[in-house]
Amino acid sequence: MVNIKSLLRELYEEFSFIKNSLSPSEQDEFDKIWFKKDDGEYENALKNLTTYLYKYYKKEVILLIDEYDNPLISAYKY
Repeated sequence: MVNIKSLLRELYEEFSFIKNSLSPSEQDEFDKIWFKKDDGEYENALKNLTTYLYKYYKKEVILLIDEYDNPLISAYKY
């Protein structure tokens, strides 16, 4: 089973190209999530990522969380 830290790491890796546009402290926080460090701010990881994307693109960011396949997975289990 994939855990939340792994999912967040994959997401941060997908957007790793924005890292160089961040401040040094933001880059440090970015790396903590990307490399699954224990002291990363995982509870704020999605919020922080949307902030980083806003700074990079200079546009509002909309985060969509999709769980469309959850009913199928649940049905398969039972």
